[in-house]
Amino acid sequence: MPPTLICARPAAMAEPSNSELKELINSVLTKVTAVEGEVSSLKVDQARLHIAVNNVQSERMEHAGSSAAGAKGKNVVGSSFSPSAPHKLRFPMFDGTSDPITWVHRCEQFFRQTQSTDDDKV
Repeated sequence: MPPTLICARPAAMAEPSNSELKELINSVLTKVTAVEGEVSSLKVDQARLHIAVNNVQSERMEHAGSSAAGAKGKNVVGSSFSPSAPHKLRFPMFDGTSDPITWVHRCEQFFRQTQSTDDDKV
């Protein structure tokens, strides 16, 4: 739980001075700046993780494709290859508020999954 700023004064005490208010504001500003830095760092980490996941998925699809091609005409009962059930894919929409890099990676994932040609991608 994040620390909270409590400024409780007894009723008998006077209002905080300008210098006290400045100190409080500077303290809050410092904490907000630190949180913004952490959020920015998390976004970078999220983008890197998304890229890594896409790379793993691509390698897995390539491996599954090569396993399927090698298994044509052979008995695949003992094989570890099992095609996944088809599911409906939708092209990701970009609303302009999210990170465009993440959207591009989702598009690339869509194109890989649907095995789109370069002409279809346009």
